[in-house]
Amino acid sequence: MDFDIYKPTSTALKFFLPRMAKGSILCFDEINNSMWPGETIALLEKINCKNYEIKSFEYEPNISYIVI
Repeated sequence: MDFDIYKPTSTALKFFLPRMAKGSILCFDEINNSMWPGETIALLEKINCKNYEIKSFEYEPNISYIVI
């Protein structure tokens, strides 16, 4: 997901998450980015992050993903 702000991220998660099978990968470009907090806020509202490991890439720390 590359929405940067809260409202479109929240809306997308609302519709995507119920349709995602176990093992699906949910990607974000700015989780935990202080300049774009909306993605993080929407994610925290929609899923319990304690149940998932948020992973990132060494070569691009702004891109993160969660295996659902």
